[in-house]
Order: sequence, then C-alpha cells, then structure tokens
Amino acid sequence: MNRKIAAFMILLFVASCTAPPGEAPATNTLQLPTEQPLPTGTPIPPSATPSLTPTSTRTPTITLTPTETLTPTPSKTPLGGGSGYLMMMVSVNLVKVPLADKSDFELVLSYDEISSELGYGELSSTFTDAVSPRGDMVAFWNCSSLLCDTERGVLYLFTTDWKQKASLDVPGEPSFLGWSDNQDRLLYYLGSTMADDYYLVKTEKSGFGEVIPLGRLTAMTWSPDRKTLYAQKGSKVSQLDKNGVELQTWTCIFDNACMAAPSPDGKRFAGIQKFVASGTGNPTITISNADFSDKKTVFISEDKALILGITWLPDNQHLVVFGESYRQRLRRFLRWDYLSVINVETGEERRITLDVPEESEDFLPCGLSPDGTQLVYRGVENRIKEQGRIYFSNRFARVFPIASNHPVLERMTEFDAVESCPTWVVIP
Repeated sequence: MNRKIAAFMILLFVASCTAPPGEAPATNTLQLPTEQPLPTGTPIPPSATPSLTPTSTRTPTITLTPTETLTPTPSKTPLGGGSGYLMMMVSVNLVKVPLADKSDFELVLSYDEISSELGYGELSSTFTDAVSPRGDMVAFWNCSSLLCDTERGVLYLFTTDWKQKASLDVPGEPSFLGWSDNQDRLLYYLGSTMADDYYLVKTEKSGFGEVIPLGRLTAMTWSPDRKTLYAQKGSKVSQLDKNGVELQTWTCIFDNACMAAPSPDGKRFAGIQKFVASGTGNPTITISNADFSDKKTVFISEDKALILGITWLPDNQHLVVFGESYRQRLRRFLRWDYLSVINVETGEERRITLDVPEESEDFLPCGLSPDGTQLVYRGVENRIKEQGRIYFSNRFARVFPIASNHPVLERMTEFDAVESCPTWVVIP
C-alpha cells in the first residue's frame, strides 16, 4: 500500500482528529463530508427516455472504508487524447485518476475548498456535475432543498483556478450533454414527458455563465466536430451555430429521433424511436445519409428490449447500443442492462453480457472513451431495507473494455463514496 492510500485510510478512520506529531499531512487526501446525501438523478444521453421511475428513497449515508485497488488492463491505444486520465467528482472532491494506475489519484479541488468558494452550504439529496474535456472547468448543480422536493436548484459554473465563477437558478435537474470544441459552450437539457427543454451556457471569459434558451425539442446533439449543433422538432432537423442560430434545415420522416447520433465522419445519422408505448420495445435503428434522403434499418436481437441510447465507434461502421432488456423492464429498479455492438453494414450484432450488481439502482452508461475501447457505467449500490423501506448509499463508476463479451466491471476508485460520471480528459 503506497503512502497516498495509507494517508487516505488514516483520514477515514480518524476523521477530524489531527495528524500525529511529526507526521506530514497527505497532499491528495479527500475531505469527504460527514453527512453526504445521495444524488437521485443522473445525466443520460439525449435520446434516453427511461421506462421506469425509481421508487426508492435514498439516505444521506456514506461508508468511508477503503476498498481494494483495482487496475484494468490498459487499452491498446492511449485514452483521452493521449493522456489516459479521467477526472471525476468524488463526494464533491474533484479528482484526477490515471487509468493505468487508479491508486495514484490526484486531488485537484477539495470538498472544503469547493464548498467555501461556492458558498452553497449543505448538499441536498440531488446533485449532478460535468467536467470539461481539458479538466479545467466544472459545472455543478445542487438542489435548493435538502430532500429536493422543490426540484429547483443552483447551477454553479467555475474554472479550477477560480478566476471565473457564475451561478444561475435552474428549475429542475439538468442533464449535461457536453462541451463545444473549444469549451466556450456547455449544452444541457431539462427533461419533460414528450420533449425536453434545451439550453446553452456561455463558458468563455466574455459572458461567462450567460444562458441561451434553445426551446423544447424532440432531440439535440453536438455535431462530430462539436462546432455546431443538430436539433430536431417534429420532422424538421436543423443545424445551429453555437449561439442557437439556424444554419440550414432538412425534413426527416424516418423516426422521432432521426439525428440521435451523427457518425464521426459526419456522413450518416443513427436514429431511434424515442417515445414508445408501455410494454412494447423499439428494436429498430434507422441509419440515414447526411441529408435524410435515404435510409436503411438495422435491428437488435431482442424485439421487446428498449433502446435508450446509441453512439458510434470511431471506425464509422459500428454502433454501441444501450438500453433495457424486457426482463429488466419488468423489475422494480432502473438498470440499463442491454448492451451490444452492431455492424451497420452487415447488421451483425455482438451482445455484451453485463453482470449488473444485484444491489444496484440507476445503473446507467456514462460514456465511451475517445478511442472507443473503454466504457464507463455508474450505479447506486448498497441497498438497505429498513422498516419496510429501501435505502441506498454510495454511488460507484465502473470501467471495462468494450471488446470483451463478458467484461468484469471494475471500480474506478478505491474508496466508498458518491462518484460522478468520469470525463475522459486531455492533460498535458
């Protein structure tokens, strides 16, 4: 056990006690809050419309116990644009984690520092965040009330050097959809029953924190180069600039989410049926050309499964499909247990079996690595039954290689806490 982990264990078991005389404090020890409520929501892909609503009540409990360090097999090509680093919030500590040796983490901003700078006080039962691709900017939303019964909160936007800070009131929990190519815009939406409300936030120095409403839309996503946006409302598909100004339009009658996922080369779109009747599946995926003048259809193998998200691999030939199996949809807890890779040319599908932890809720995908070799999922675990009610504590991110048909879901970090979706970052 290296010195960093030893220092971290001392902090967890000794809590607020001072370090023994003569012992230097660790520089990368996480300052975990003693009462940390569990988030109830998670950011999901723009095409995702979960068919089940979690019914559990979460308890503000975290077990501060170090666990075994797990190291996944490194991918053949470096991740995150060559750095191999991920950044994530761990109980509202901003942490940089090298994938090759996750025990060698670096504390970028501590809980106490973030809390002091933002002045948000006590955390509510619901919060969510997004770290920029360069790892130097964070968006953090915290519900206004402790139990989040108002579903209203404050979105904090700040740079890690604290030179830029902004806050804005948001009437609901935002789902973040990523940053523009040069990090001057952040896209998010507020979920609704049949359509979502989309917004852009300015993140350049001039106008930092200013919000651009984009309206209620069927679907929205960044273009592959993240310089423009694609938006759909009904059968109209538009390309927008980073201020929401319309550049060109097309008509698409193939599906109700025609442009759910543009291919990396920008030549094709993959679309799914976003709104489906209860008890039915949506096994078809529409592949269209760039102007929606032609299409082909590919199918997943389970006709009653629900496709909730899709993304392309970098080769422009394969789609990664996320969703819920029919068996899972009949169960109480929300888990995206359906995962496969489809060759869009041949229609061949490779199913990936996920051993979702039984004591898991809100088990959802976080994202694919830039090189297309690794996936991260995140879920709430440690289900506890007490006085006829079910409670949860802790939330873990798990990483695994997409090439495996039956992968081992390895923990991203070695301590029990509330973890956010990691961001694959480029760090010099």
